[in-house]
Amino acid sequence: MTMVSAVDRLRAAAPGIFARSTHPASGIDSWLLRMPPSVSSQTLYFGKPSCDDGLRFLWFAWFTPWAGSAKAGRMLGVVDLERGTITRLPDHQFSDGGAAVDPATGDLVWANNRDLWRRGPDPEAVPRHLGCLPFEMTHRRLLQRLVTQPSISADGSRLLLDSRIGTRCFIGALDLADGGYEPWFCSPSHFNHGQFSPTDPELVLLAREDEVDMTSGVSEPYEHRMFFYRRSGSFGPVGPPGRKAGHEVWGADGRSVWFVDFRQGVMRFDIASGAAELVWRGTGWHTHASACERYVVADHRIGENKGGPAWLLRFLNRDTGRSIEFARMTPPVEDELHRHPHPRFCARDQAVIYTTLVEGRTSVAIVPTADLIAATA
Repeated sequence: MTMVSAVDRLRAAAPGIFARSTHPASGIDSWLLRMPPSVSSQTLYFGKPSCDDGLRFLWFAWFTPWAGSAKAGRMLGVVDLERGTITRLPDHQFSDGGAAVDPATGDLVWANNRDLWRRGPDPEAVPRHLGCLPFEMTHRRLLQRLVTQPSISADGSRLLLDSRIGTRCFIGALDLADGGYEPWFCSPSHFNHGQFSPTDPELVLLAREDEVDMTSGVSEPYEHRMFFYRRSGSFGPVGPPGRKAGHEVWGADGRSVWFVDFRQGVMRFDIASGAAELVWRGTGWHTHASACERYVVADHRIGENKGGPAWLLRFLNRDTGRSIEFARMTPPVEDELHRHPHPRFCARDQAVIYTTLVEGRTSVAIVPTADLIAATA
């Protein structure tokens, strides 16, 4: 699938299922998914893809004003850009960020309560049960999270589970051949955002979170954010110390981790050297880099003192050093549904997908990467 054909597919589908939205400052066009007046749409969490490599099947979350929260208030849907159809699946609920697309096939893997499921993008596809946590782990216990977002090992054999049960964190893997659960370690510390390396099937990136007392609400801050765990048992902190790092995601070649230093900007951590490089000063809340690492997208929140409150969507061309704002949205009043822009490159970097807010409703939005490159040449 070439860049031109993927973008042509988007433009061909646009009149029926997308609405054009032009950013007045830059003139960049984004394409917003059409939904009924009472329904909002949202991209899947940015740590993993929302569509296949060919930009034919686009999965999304959808919800109504009375949905509740991201814990259990959203349902799944899929767009077929070739057929020009939007299918909402009201019986496909998922938890938190617990859904991700296999970019090679367009299949979706998602979590609901203690179970993991997989299905194809055809509206008539029947979900297949992948497995679940052992009953004895969850019986009469509070399962707060099965998985932050499904992450499959580079060899396709295992799915990482960074589960939270009661006040403890359980890191393990689901064997995709037989559905068996392989426990790795249990900790009173809160680890989440678990991600297999895209190239090393034995290596996992984990993030540390604050410890929150569920009775008092008192928070105990962590002292280091990023950790590597190897299946052989080795475990330790990586990257800069302190609390300033967050929203990390692997580089496509497995040699780097991209994250945001909330005091400085977008950072690239080089695994071989152990050095963290400031790539984009003053920008970033969530960030993602193209596979070649020449292009970067990020959302960035500004306050009233800088013309906000607003979320800005920005693109950096590292070849030229130029950046551009391509979208802007007013932050929602409340955030129970986790309505952040969460930009991510998709379809082999041919497009950027994000969530925007228009007239009180969120919407999935897509912008061709070629347009952003041309604007920053």
